[in-house]
Amino acid sequence: MAGDLRLSYAQFEELESFARFGTRLDAATRKTLERGRRVREILKQPQYQPLPVAQQIAMLVAVNSGLLDDVPLADVPGVERRVCNAVTERLPDVGKRIESGETLSRDDWDAIVRVARSVIPGAD
Repeated sequence: MAGDLRLSYAQFEELESFARFGTRLDAATRKTLERGRRVREILKQPQYQPLPVAQQIAMLVAVNSGLLDDVPLADVPGVERRVCNAVTERLPDVGKRIESGETLSRDDWDAIVRVARSVIPGAD
């Protein structure tokens, strides 16, 4: 996941820099920029209050799955709290596997997406 995130975030930053020149952007580029802004938002953490790794992974799965694409940027922190709480409460076994460094199965990823979708407005 880290490698994919690094690559997509680097692409986002490059596109964002290019977009500042005021050029016309196609729909796919605009979508990439919007998703990148959401990734940036979920990577922000209050000083001395880091999220547990399982919650960070859950949020990255949610954003990479496109579940936050229609969430207004200002609403991302609230959605993040709801997703983190839901994943912690409903998927404790997945959280334990993440914390222990195990590789997640496809079923684990799908479970995270299902739980996140259930608490994100408009993600149904």
